[in-house]
Amino acid sequence: MKRFLVTGGTGFLGSILISELIFQGHSVLVLARSERKARQLLSKFNSDELQRICILKGDVTHVDLGQSFGFIDENKGYIDVVYHLAAMVKFDEELADELMKINLQGTKNTLKLSEKLGVKQFIQVSTAYTLGKELNGIEELYPENQVCHNPYELSKVYAEREVMSYKNKMKVNIVRPSIIVGDSKTGRADSNFAIYGFLRALSVFKKRALRDGFSKEFFRIIASAKGTSNLVPIDYVVKVLLAVHALGENEQIFHVTNPNPPTNQYILSRIKFLMKYDQLTITTDPLIGIHDLTIKERMLNELLWIYKPYLATDKSFDDSQTQCLLKNSEELQLDMDHKMIDLILASGIA
Repeated sequence: MKRFLVTGGTGFLGSILISELIFQGHSVLVLARSERKARQLLSKFNSDELQRICILKGDVTHVDLGQSFGFIDENKGYIDVVYHLAAMVKFDEELADELMKINLQGTKNTLKLSEKLGVKQFIQVSTAYTLGKELNGIEELYPENQVCHNPYELSKVYAEREVMSYKNKMKVNIVRPSIIVGDSKTGRADSNFAIYGFLRALSVFKKRALRDGFSKEFFRIIASAKGTSNLVPIDYVVKVLLAVHALGENEQIFHVTNPNPPTNQYILSRIKFLMKYDQLTITTDPLIGIHDLTIKERMLNELLWIYKPYLATDKSFDDSQTQCLLKNSEELQLDMDHKMIDLILASGIA
């Protein structure tokens, strides 16, 4: 059995990854800034499992993640793998400095501590959208001057390059998920990000329309006729992360993406059906812009506007290395059918 250090372990993805590691019999050190979130994580385990989990109070923006010299001396050579999941996922331009501090400097700090600890393998969770404005993603490192849509993407481009700079010091791997959603079997999701933020906001919008007497008024959402939503269930992402630790080779990059993503038009139509919101209409007319909408329609569309770079295009991702990895670990490729999509969307509708 191995010993792991996980940053971002109290988050949606991290907590499920840790559960799987504990289930496999490993021990896990979990870096946590928030005592509340740490307690929530620990509450998911029984007394025997808790003996294999240690919470480290710390922060990726601090030197050595806030750990003491004593901790480094005591644990040197005893941590096998680091899963670096900690990140800030926001797209606002005004947060550029904070994004660089957490996503880039946080990665640098985690790598430096990993080197001091003599860690054998470092696995970074990045994003499939480091491809920026390109339409075809490759399982290779992108150039430092990659043209990106927002500072989040750029911070991850730089962080990936930092990870690869350690390739001669330890085995390094980068895992690039697209849009992470709920569990493929239960639909369960513990997240307010991405599509879940939109679903919750849309539920609030519908309730307000009903309260304010606009329940029969139709509202248009602008969607691209060609745009797709590359959704991946969280259990599939965790499956790939575990396979990377077991079978990944040095310097490999793995896309965790949907080879057959649904169109945004289809996703919106299913949301409309599942919410029983007949007054919601979807227009793919390229001549209709935000200024052609009513004030209430603009409010509704602005909920989606921050994701426009991802919704207006049909991006594709080569995942050859991931599929080879899954084949070697006797795992199946993602097959996200309409039933699974409905299950996941329904779980996010209040």
